[in-house]
Amino acid sequence: MNTPAEGPGPMAQRNPPKRQMLTDDVYKTVRNHLLAGRFKPGSWLNLDQLARQLNVSNTPIRQALGRLEAEGLVTKLPYRGFAVANALDMETVEDIYFGRNLLEPTLASLAAQKASPDELDELGRLLQRIDVIVARDPADWADGHVKACLEADETFHRTISRMGGNKITEQMAAWLQDRMMPNRSLFLRGDAAAKSHSEHLAVFAALRDGNPQAAENAMKSHLDAALGRFRSASA
Repeated sequence: MNTPAEGPGPMAQRNPPKRQMLTDDVYKTVRNHLLAGRFKPGSWLNLDQLARQLNVSNTPIRQALGRLEAEGLVTKLPYRGFAVANALDMETVEDIYFGRNLLEPTLASLAAQKASPDELDELGRLLQRIDVIVARDPADWADGHVKACLEADETFHRTISRMGGNKITEQMAAWLQDRMMPNRSLFLRGDAAAKSHSEHLAVFAALRDGNPQAAENAMKSHLDAALGRFRSASA
């Protein structure tokens, strides 16, 4: 059964979207909160409440949710409204990872050839921040640790896709990554985050060495292992 989305805290903002960029700002704000996991999967999104929290009318809220429905982040039922997308079934997860495996290993190979020293430093600093977290027992993690690991995973893959230098495939890879949003909590079960981090380090080592084949192989191994973890968590 769907439950109302919790609020008003997650959507509260000190600076509401500006009127001249209303629709896009509302879309980006709601989307960011969905991707950050601030609404429970399956919970209903109250249009009136969202409109009050963002200091806008219901129209841009409906438009934003319509765009998010097309992206698979929310669902709409006739006469009932919008809800946060439920966890994906395993068949859909398999399809998403099939697509990711077509794109991301090749993008990692390109990144190994094209990455600048500054981009590699950026990626290295990201991984260093996560080193400290995954060294802790997950049972002792605070909410901030969970958020940091989820954001680091997303940033890691997006940065490599960007470094590949192909805007179209970068956007395609990002779309597939976003489609996994309803299942993101499974990423943190048990030692999954530590294993994922270790795989990220292997990809990074290949990028730093400028080895395209090693980067491609490491990314493919990482994606295959991640899919295996989702299979185990869903069993």
